Amino acid sequence: MIQEKFKGWLRKDVDLSRAYFMATLRWCVLGLVVGILCGAVGGVFHHGIEWGMEQFSAYPWLVYLLPVGGLAITAIYHGLKLCPDPGTNAVLRASATGEPVSARMAIAIFFSTIITQLVGGSGGREGAALQLGGSVSGYLGRRLKVSRSVQRTMVLCGMAAVFSALFGTPVTAALFCLEVVRVGTMPYAALVPCLISSLVADQVSRLMGMKPTAFLIKAIPAVSAPVLVQCALLGVLGGLVAILFCQAQHLSHHLFDKISNPWIRVMAGSVLLILLTLLVGSHRYNGAGMAYVTQAIEEGQTTHFSFLLKILFTAITLGCGFKGGEIVPCFFTGATFGCALAPLLGMDPGLGAALGMVTVFCGAVNSPLASLVLAVEVFGGDILALAALPIALSYLVSGGSSLYKNQVILNSKLDLEG
Repeated sequence: MIQEKFKGWLRKDVDLSRAYFMATLRWCVLGLVVGILCGAVGGVFHHGIEWGMEQFSAYPWLVYLLPVGGLAITAIYHGLKLCPDPGTNAVLRASATGEPVSARMAIAIFFSTIITQLVGGSGGREGAALQLGGSVSGYLGRRLKVSRSVQRTMVLCGMAAVFSALFGTPVTAALFCLEVVRVGTMPYAALVPCLISSLVADQVSRLMGMKPTAFLIKAIPAVSAPVLVQCALLGVLGGLVAILFCQAQHLSHHLFDKISNPWIRVMAGSVLLILLTLLVGSHRYNGAGMAYVTQAIEEGQTTHFSFLLKILFTAITLGCGFKGGEIVPCFFTGATFGCALAPLLGMDPGLGAALGMVTVFCGAVNSPLASLVLAVEVFGGDILALAALPIALSYLVSGGSSLYKNQVILNSKLDLEG
């Protein structure tokens, strides 16, 4: 009797081990395939984005073609029957529910984001990365005829892969895509395939000439009580800036949506952007603005109201119909805010810019773990102890604000019982 029970337990253990082994093997294979495919797509997209940015940098008068670029983007979405634009929210929804994502979205966001950069629209590339990755991997999942739950995980893998390919931050990309959909819980079962896809895509994009995002901070002080107080204050204020950034994006979309005709809507926004550019007298706030993020972090230089103007330019650009993403402009906002605030707190401006970048990012996307790993991947491990507290405070202070309407905050940030 005891021998039969022992054999039964042993058989169950063997069957369970076999199931885990087969699941691991399956996810390793799918993660590898998605990583190679989306890494290649991300590499090509990276070169397209770089080309658009280089052209605008060389020929700033292209800003006067904003109306032409806006109309071209509207024509692309109408031609592909993607009106109204499903956007990043559709990919987040797909990653949570397994709902199919149209492969046409990848085509539309690919060319539209490059056009936005070419004519100086204030948009980033990560929104396009999430849409590209989710669309391509979702299409692959449907072709392979895998289950809906597997397709959902493949969408997460694709999002992480293209994000990693564009920024060169593979661990951040994987954690961000796991964290961002449902705040307060992570689908840990998807951790292995997302990490594999992200790491493979990073290597593929590097082979295609992409350089990872990294910054050099001149001085990182030792952890002490005064330094922690400074970091904490920056974190709280960074959370408030994140709320402002998110609300500005939502308000802009709401106001521009009152113009029912998308052709008139994008024309109105384009004219407004041109007028603002002339009023400011600089192209500093056109385009993604990573050069100014680098300037704030590595040189400690910015202007006092750069973060407010970037919020305004980005809100108009994305609200009226141009395509791209909010995260790079969010980096700009956080870095310039932190750089300007740091001297008032007695901090080094470069360090303030670095902490400002990751705290505003965290407050806007509600992803504290990804934000902390981002700090390590782009600034180095020495910043870990200083970044943790302001990131956590920004996450708490930002409350229910979010860049993404379909992001679900499962539990209140004030509910310690969970």
